[in-house]
Formats: sequence, C-alpha cells, structure tokens
Amino acid sequence: MIIGLIISVLYACVVMVCFAGVLQFDSLPRCLRSKVKVHILISLYNEESRVEALIADLVRQSFTGFEVVLINDGSTDATLERLNHFTEGLGNFIIFTTMHKGKDAAIKTYLKEHPIDEGIVIVTDADCRHPQRWAETMAAEAETTNASLLIGPVMIDGGHPLQATEFLSLQGVTIGSANTGHPVMCGGANLAFKADVYNRIAGEIRDNENGADMFLLEAMKRAGEKIAAANCADAIVETIGKNTLTEFFNQRRRWAMKSGKYTDYEIIGVGIVTILMQIVLIASLLLSSMWIELLLFWLLKFCIDIPLLSAVAVKYHTPKLILYTPLASILYPFYTIAVLIYNVVKK
Repeated sequence: MIIGLIISVLYACVVMVCFAGVLQFDSLPRCLRSKVKVHILISLYNEESRVEALIADLVRQSFTGFEVVLINDGSTDATLERLNHFTEGLGNFIIFTTMHKGKDAAIKTYLKEHPIDEGIVIVTDADCRHPQRWAETMAAEAETTNASLLIGPVMIDGGHPLQATEFLSLQGVTIGSANTGHPVMCGGANLAFKADVYNRIAGEIRDNENGADMFLLEAMKRAGEKIAAANCADAIVETIGKNTLTEFFNQRRRWAMKSGKYTDYEIIGVGIVTILMQIVLIASLLLSSMWIELLLFWLLKFCIDIPLLSAVAVKYHTPKLILYTPLASILYPFYTIAVLIYNVVKK
C-alpha cells in the first residue's frame, strides 16, 4: 500500500507538470516574418490512396516559400506514378526514391545524399492531413522560439474517438513536458529542426530501424540545444487511427521496443514511473478481493488523468473527446502491461 502511494505521488507530479505545460498552448495565429528557407520531408511507402490528398493539402498551404521532398521508399504499388502525376508542373516538389528500409532510414538517406545547409526542415507523415496554415505556423514557431527542435502537435482523426482520446495522454506528455523545458517525448508525424544543427549532431543520433524522432530528441538534449513545442492549433496535423485492435497493439509494441535504448534520464524516469503506476493498478485489481481499499488507486489515477486529458481536448478543439476519458483511463493500464509482457517474452 505504501509503495503504491509513493508511486501514485510520483505519477501525479509528472502529470501535474505536464498539465502546467499544456496550459501554455493557445490558438493565436502565427505569421512567418522572414524568408527563412523551409524544407518539408515526407517518406511514402505504398501510399497510392493518400498521395492526392497529401499533395492537395501541401498545395493549399498559406505560403509558398517552401520545398517539398517526397521520398518514395521503395513502394510496390502505384505510389511513384501518382506522385509524378500529381506533382506535374509543381516546381517546388522533388521526388526521391530509395530502397525500402523504413521511414527513418529513407529520410536519413536523403539528408545524407542531399544535405540541407540552412533553413528549417519539417518532417511529417504521408497519412496525415495538414491544415492550411500548418507549414507557416510550424516555421513561424521555429523562428519565434529559435528552437533547434520544434515538437508539433498531432491528433487522431474523429473516426476513432477512443484512440483519439487515448492519444490525448501522449500529447499531454509531449507538449506539456516540452513547455516546461524538460521534453520527454516527440513524434515524427510533426517535427521541425534547424538544418545546420541537424548536420552538426547527425553523427550522435543513435541508429535504429525505428524511433529516429526520439533519438533525435535525445541527441538535441545532449548537445544542449533549445527544444520547444509548437503551441498553436494551426500547427496540429491529423493522423489516421488503426482500424483493428491488432494494428493498434502492434503500433504500441513497436513504440515500446525502442524504449530499452533510451539514455536520457528524464525520458527513462517518466517511462518507469508511468509503467509502475500501471503495475500498481493491475495489482490492486487482482488483490481487491483481499483489500478492497486497493481499488482506491483506480479512483486516484482517474482524478489525476482527467484534468490533463480534458485540457488537451479543449486546447485541440476536440471537447467531445472528454466524454471518452473515463473509458480510456480504464483501458490504458491493461494494454500497456500487455505490450510490456509481450516485449519481454519475445526477447
């Protein structure tokens, strides 16, 4: 009981810090004040059905002073043909092809073969939808904050409300921790960095078949570079949720697999506290027939989580998701522990 209370207090401290950071998020429009060079990099693998919408989003952006590099990562479908078709006549679009090794390897290969010496590089995913002011807002935020690494907001589409609600917790930690000066999470679906800084620390980024976004974050922290969050709703990109439980579980498993290679103490510490909290909850459920008081840990976690989830839902203009927060809070410990057990057994 005492150990559980200590872990709960530590967990509450983490959530409260993130909550304070989320409150800094706002919706005021950002305008790019200079002619900074902006390069958008997107890796695509068998994305033929999404090419048209992706390029349409980029063409509709509020400013045109950027270059788009579309990396065809060895697609076996009609992705390359559709890229060529929909970018015909668009002078600021470049198509680059690599052998299929995954998104992170594709982007790293391009940057190695075609170094970008100056400006801002924005990385996003092919399955994301981008609002009209997205690129300008990301560039303006990078310019205003002078951040070497800018962490952009991401949300899951409205067709998957429970996943979208669960994802609010990840965004709460991502944006909240960055705004308090102790970033512990970022995602490659919406990320920007200074080209010259990347070139300087590229050799320090751990090689891994996935998770380059988090290892870039670690490298930036080790180098003492400034890291900030893009605190504007215009910067939010919307990604697609998983259609089956298996796809969702496998995605979370892939994310968890890279955690064993982290070296940053803040990232590791937050991860350990979060996992321990889930273990306390599962243990309290299993032992509740002996000590009914242990179920109070579930009520405690619920009271801790709801303010953070609700704050992100409001800031992201998705207040309806607040209705799903109780269910998401209940389900979170079960799949988290299931993913952890699976990875341990597989090793």
